[in-house]
Amino acid sequence: MDHNVQQDNINICDEYIDEKITPLRPLFAKSALGDFSGILQIPEGKGAVTELYIGIQVMLQVMKDQLAQLRGFNQSLEQKVQDRTEELEEAYRQRQENEQNMKSLQEKFSFIAAHELRSPVTDINIGLSALLESGAVKEPQHITLLKRIQAKNSMLVQLLNDLLDVAGLRGEEKEYKLTKVPLDMLFREVAEEVSSTVKQLGIQITFPTPGNLLSVLAHPRSLKEVLLNLITNAIRYNKKNGSVMVEIESNKAEVIIHVKDSGIGIGRNNIDKLFTQFYRIKEEETKEIDGTGLGLFISKELMRRMHGNIWVESKKGEGSTFSFSLPIYTAP
Repeated sequence: MDHNVQQDNINICDEYIDEKITPLRPLFAKSALGDFSGILQIPEGKGAVTELYIGIQVMLQVMKDQLAQLRGFNQSLEQKVQDRTEELEEAYRQRQENEQNMKSLQEKFSFIAAHELRSPVTDINIGLSALLESGAVKEPQHITLLKRIQAKNSMLVQLLNDLLDVAGLRGEEKEYKLTKVPLDMLFREVAEEVSSTVKQLGIQITFPTPGNLLSVLAHPRSLKEVLLNLITNAIRYNKKNGSVMVEIESNKAEVIIHVKDSGIGIGRNNIDKLFTQFYRIKEEETKEIDGTGLGLFISKELMRRMHGNIWVESKKGEGSTFSFSLPIYTAP
């Protein structure tokens, strides 16, 4: 075959193929974007091109049907997810409400029980003290037993007082008024209250040198309670003939009070839980130390109300430093 004729035939075939494929290009472009709605104009007659067009049209229809099914499935799935999410949210809300109601009932029960029990338990404590001081009990073993009962009863009195303090914290916030508290006066009062205890246990305690100490903005009774709680713990968890140091530092805005002890220290795994309600360290060297697990919890709540912070630094076997900060009082 002549070369020119052959080339002409090739050109004719190319033109024919290009003519038949051209309508397919926009269709494929739309299909690539997920649009299978295109309709092909099927050539008349029979042949490979017609069969190709029919096959493509069938494929497009199948893809269109499958896409519609998938969208329907997605809508159904989204609705189910939404319904289930609403159910879970409602269940969570009800659970939160039930927990809040249960917590409220527990608080009311604790308050009522503590309030009703404090008076008779206090009377028992007074009676035990009077009995021991009267000398009516002579036998040493009986005296030892009465002192043990008195110690446990005193512990119960402290627990009831702490429970009432916790209950009171939840009801006094609106009436909580802050005022000027001179640190000289605070340290003097606290030193007097703990003097007999530290002498009895052989603990050395030091306070900042009095005279011209700053005043803080605080609630007087609450501030005293916080400091007494920290010093009492420093004494309880100290070593024999140990020491407690109360120190202060200040900046332009606040005063920081540190209570340092030479005691047994606190492990890292206990530090984060110290200020939670009823938490007590359960270790061999602390099991004989009395406590309610409420003192630090109450102290933290009192500091929050006084717009202060409280924290601890400690290492096992090396003592602890409990610190709290309060705003400096400035005259209006």
